[in-house]
This record gives sequence, structure tokens and C-alpha cells, in this order.
Amino acid sequence: MTLPSPTATKVAPGPRGYPLVGILPKMWSNPLDFFLNSAEEYGDVVLLKFGSRNGYLFNNPDDIQYILQTNYQNFQKSTTVSVVESVLGSGLATNEGASWLKQRRIMQPAFHREVVARLGDTMVREASRLFPLWDNLAKSGAPINIFVQMMRLTQNIIVETMFGGDIDDRAAKIGNAWSTVLQYFNASAWALVSIPPTWPTRRNRDFHAALALLNEETSQIIRRSESLPPEEIPDLLALLMAARDDESGQGMSEKQLRDEIMTIFLAGHETTADTLTWTFYMLSQYPEIREKLQQELAAVLNGQLPSPADFPKLVYTQKVIQEAIRLYPPFWLIYRTPVVPDEIGGYRVEPGDYVFISPYVIHRSPKYWNAPNTANPDRFDENVTSRFAYIPFGAGPRRCIGEQMALLEATLSLAAIAQRYQFDLVSGQEVFPEAQVTLRPRGGIRMNMKQR
Repeated sequence: MTLPSPTATKVAPGPRGYPLVGILPKMWSNPLDFFLNSAEEYGDVVLLKFGSRNGYLFNNPDDIQYILQTNYQNFQKSTTVSVVESVLGSGLATNEGASWLKQRRIMQPAFHREVVARLGDTMVREASRLFPLWDNLAKSGAPINIFVQMMRLTQNIIVETMFGGDIDDRAAKIGNAWSTVLQYFNASAWALVSIPPTWPTRRNRDFHAALALLNEETSQIIRRSESLPPEEIPDLLALLMAARDDESGQGMSEKQLRDEIMTIFLAGHETTADTLTWTFYMLSQYPEIREKLQQELAAVLNGQLPSPADFPKLVYTQKVIQEAIRLYPPFWLIYRTPVVPDEIGGYRVEPGDYVFISPYVIHRSPKYWNAPNTANPDRFDENVTSRFAYIPFGAGPRRCIGEQMALLEATLSLAAIAQRYQFDLVSGQEVFPEAQVTLRPRGGIRMNMKQR
């Protein structure tokens, strides 16, 4: 519902920019520090000038609730997601309006907690399949890039749950294709100069070739699965193929299925790898948290691999994940644009303006968090000042549908790996979060690995 026409005329404070390009050069150099410093200096609402366009960074939970929940229909995904749309089509991450609502209603039952738990055994099995490789790496004594290893794990999990084991011979090609797509996304995210995707550059050619391979593989598995008995269809794909609208009984078309597969592949691959990477980094910096985690793993698992039935017992393990994604939320920036003029926090926003919300910024605000830059999983025993001050999965009707699956995968993977291996940061290495499509470590994180 759109609220009455706004009447506010005051101008929000914000940093000064340059002629024509506004604050883009400042933001480009270090987006995370730029947004953090802007919030600290200018407060709850920050005006950001992008040449002829205005942007607003909102840092108050009440304003965030208004944008993401109260009047969410007036705030749609920005047109800058067009590069992402070229891959994800009309999946839930990019769709809008009535079409989005219908698709969300169809898919919601497939992501209920009890349904998602069926995938837990596959997640743990894929982690254990990497143990021989990791055992050898640990014995070698050579540092590893933990981000590369976590990407390998989450790629294996999503390929197995979505495509099934019958594509083992092509899994590497699918993984490489997704790596190319992600690199293209990341290169396009903050590009000062946008190169049209039709230009025959090397990056564009590689991107289109990778996208063609992914489209073909997705089409093949959908067609092949349509002729299989339900018990032989890969778990996650089976859930999507069986999903129906409660009102009409209608399922997804092949195109809808393709778009959601692509969306889940992106969301369930990169973001969980980010989460696990930052979690192991956090543990390496806080030995007391690592020790407390080990105590719970020993008590709950007794040396055995975790199962979905262990998930509710792994209370502290879940809090470790929660704290890691507070400090390092994979989706560090949410942006929208108003459909019609609106008023937020006493300031008028117009169609075409950028409306920014940064989980990274709000998660580190001393207004809502005690010692916000210090890791403390036990803070989740207490009530957060506002639930809109903790939004790693977004909020409101468009809150990430895969939240339960992501938490299950991250928790079980952490439990399986952490009771077998310890990771310590290579001495002297500096770690920098990099604000790309997701929040990944710049160049990865080199860690020494040893078996427990």
C-alpha cells in the first residue's frame, strides 16, 4: 500500500561530491568504509549525489522496516540489476509485482524448515567427500586459501542437490561456468564505465559462453527429470518441480524453473562460501569462541558426522554462524528505487532515486549493538534492540526464501569441518572484505590447516 503523498522539503546531509560524477569516485575506492563513515558522520539519513541522481542511505531500523516491510510495494529493485537479470531471468531475486508474489507463493512450501532438512544429509556427505583431499593438504603443511576450499564445497553441494550425481563428469564445467558468471557480476558491480554486453570483449565472450553452457545444462536436467520417477530426481530439483500454487494448483513453467534454478545456484553457492570463509576467519581471531565451539561439537556429535537431527542441538554453532554474518553479511547492500514519491525518515524520495540499506553498516552500529566490531556469539542470547537492525537475509515479504537452507548448510558444514580441522591465519597476512556482488575476502584468505 502506498501512503499519502509526501510533503517533506528538507534536504538530507551528506558528503560533497565532484562535478558530474558526484560521490562515485569516493565510493568506488572503498564502498564499505565510505558507507560506514557516511553513516557515522551524517546519521540516520545520508544524501549521496550520483551526478544528476540522488541516492539515500538509511541507517535507522524504523526506516528500514518502512522500506522493506510497511510500504515495500513502492520500493522495487533498481534497474542496475539488469546484468544479474541476464542470468537469473525472472527468478525471485529479480522479479517484481504480481508475478513475483505468485512465484513466491508457489515456491514457499519447498523451503519450509522441515522440507529443507531433507537436504542436510547431502550437505554433510559432500563435505566428508572432501576430507581425503583436505587431509592431504593438512599433512603437506602448505597454506591453503580457505575461500577457494569453501567455494569448492558449496559448489559440490549445490550441484549434487540440484543436478544430481549423474553429471559428475560435467560438474567441473558447470562450476567453472559459474565462476565465470560470478566474476562478470563482480566486475560489473561498481564499474565506473559500463561496457555494453554486446561488445565482443574477451570478458563478454567468456560470459556469454558460460551462460550458454549453464542454460543448456539446466534445460537438459529439467527435460531428463520430467521422465524420471520422483525418487530419482535430485532432492532440491524435485522440490521445485513438485511446487504448486495453493490457490490454483499450478506449478512452474520450464522457463520459471530455469530462472529459479539459476537464482538458487547463485544464492546457494557464493553466499554460503562467503559465510563459511568469514566464520573460519573469525574463529582464528577468537580462540575462546573456537574453544567453546569445540566443546559443543564434542558434546553433541561425539566425533560423528552431524545430521539434520543434530541441527537444533547445535545451539552455539548456530550462534557462531549468526555472528559471522552479522560482521560479514554476504549481501552487504540492498538497494531499491521508489515507484512513486514517498517520505522516509522525514525526507522526500522520488522515482529514480537510489534507496540504500546496508546490512554491513547497520550490523556495526553502536546504537544497536554493544561492542559492534567485536565477535561475540553469545550476544544472540539477548534481544537485539530492533529486529530490523539484524538483516543478513533482508526483511519483510522479500526476505530471502532460502534462509533456512542457508543456515542449515552453514551450520552442518561448520560442525563437520571444525571438529576435524583447525584453521589459523598465516602470520602477517592482512584480510580485507571486498564489496562486490557479495562480501568476499579480497584475494581470499590464506590459512594454515591442521587435523585435530
